[in-house]
Amino acid sequence: MNTLIAIDSFQRRKALNEWLDDCKKRMAFRFPKVRFNSDSWQIKKLYGTAQNDFYFKEHLADLVNCDRSYRETFRCLVAEYVLAGKPKIMHGPCMSFRVFAKEFSQPIFNLGIRDLAQFEQILLDMVKNNPVRASGAMRYAASLEKTVHLLSRKGVTTTLGFFRKAQFKAELSAIINARHIELSNAKAEILDHQIEAFNEAFNAMIGNMSYQDGTPVLTAGDELAICVVAISLCAPSRINEVLLMSIDDYITVEDYVGAHVDEKVTVALSKVHQMLIITQKGSKGAEWGAKPVLQFMIDVFHYCIEKVKKYGARSRMLIEWYQMYPNKLYLPAKIEYLRGQALNQYDLGRIICLESGEPSKSTIQAGAKAIAALKGKSFQVSNPNSLTYRGGTNPRKTISSVSWTDAEEYLLSRVKKAIRACYQVTKVNDYIGDLSKMLFLFDSDDSPFLPGQDLERFLANSAIFDLLASV
Repeated sequence: MNTLIAIDSFQRRKALNEWLDDCKKRMAFRFPKVRFNSDSWQIKKLYGTAQNDFYFKEHLADLVNCDRSYRETFRCLVAEYVLAGKPKIMHGPCMSFRVFAKEFSQPIFNLGIRDLAQFEQILLDMVKNNPVRASGAMRYAASLEKTVHLLSRKGVTTTLGFFRKAQFKAELSAIINARHIELSNAKAEILDHQIEAFNEAFNAMIGNMSYQDGTPVLTAGDELAICVVAISLCAPSRINEVLLMSIDDYITVEDYVGAHVDEKVTVALSKVHQMLIITQKGSKGAEWGAKPVLQFMIDVFHYCIEKVKKYGARSRMLIEWYQMYPNKLYLPAKIEYLRGQALNQYDLGRIICLESGEPSKSTIQAGAKAIAALKGKSFQVSNPNSLTYRGGTNPRKTISSVSWTDAEEYLLSRVKKAIRACYQVTKVNDYIGDLSKMLFLFDSDDSPFLPGQDLERFLANSAIFDLLASV
């Protein structure tokens, strides 16, 4: 019997080695710039994949006390996920394997069905002690089930035929449902207040309400947060998918209406408009679908879409320019005369701030920062401004200047970096398609010459967003 076990372990060790070699060859063919045994696989940075770059250090550190077969298996599993391109977020299945591996000391080849049953009980005990982890435990078990089947197919383990027990799923589901009811009851008391707050905030946005000193009640980030929630309510979808919308991602009946219609057609179209369908991509990978909405929802949806467009109008214009002229710096018509000229800090400030008037404090500061960044390429010229922006006598007789070529190269590098950043909407979601048609572009006043989209920062800083997120 001992001889048979040794032979089985040898064969499974050989199967794991063959799997490692196979994954290494396929990874080298698909991602030749990625070193298989490295601590980081920068697949997104180097190849623009939907999956994020993967870093092994933290995961392998969690498996340091396990038999090395677990670490080798883990690298093979990640390779299979990367080569398949799914799941998009690998944290779940990777974490489930880490949690599982830490419970066993024997090599992965020797795992049996009793070990898997023991792990189910470990998960149940963990959840009973901490019900917050119930949903995670359910996902871990489901992911482990798929992993075990894969290991069996690869010959790394015996054919275990592991499936989650009905009793295990029933007990976990009962804990999850009980916790859901508990959380729902806790939220019910404040839900009315949240909805009321949302209604007041929305009315403040529509009414352009301001304080007595003229300061707007809502910031730009507040208004974007309200629009995100309103669009989500009118066309239900996960918030990340709302932020990934294009300006072409919705239709109206008017898109199909001709210039000349008679009264009967007008009445018919009015009725159709009552049942207008907004198409929206569903959550969790679902295909495009249709949802009938009420008339007031249509109005709110279109109002918010136009409001969001307004906040990204300049960025959209800049992106359209750079799509046509990728290596030509955009200049407003009134300062086009600066093109090809040596630029001092006042000129650079006008370009960065897209202003054509007299230099203000902000334009001077912006120009000075650009000059400082090009310090090694600057030279002194006579100061064209005898007065300061406050109207006093300017004591500086000379100021720094740079050539047009150096200034354009520097500013274009920042533009291209900003455009690349526009595609990354969240840490795990990128915009795909024509960037000039991205709905949630956002104009920043910090550097107007740069197209912007740093929505996470603006939404996170919105005082109202925390309140609205759970409505």
